[in-house]
Amino acid sequence: MTNHTAAAHTGPGDDPVAARAFAAVEEFTQTFQGEIPFGAAGEVLARVEKAHALIDTLTLAVLSPLAAMESSGELLHSGGQ
Repeated sequence: MTNHTAAAHTGPGDDPVAARAFAAVEEFTQTFQGEIPFGAAGEVLARVEKAHALIDTLTLAVLSPLAAMESSGELLHSGGQ
């Protein structure tokens, strides 16, 4: 099995869309570095809920072209599993 986790953190390469997504992930993870002050749980949970909803939206956006490629047979031809 291929480990895609390591590759996801190496950078966006030449893709401008990936560059924006990569920058957003970097910025988001930096906001959670260090201690979370007592009393900030509500704000942190709200931010996590928003991020989770955005992850779901991004997942759905990625699945649409994958489904189209799979139905045409191109996904399997290109090595997609």
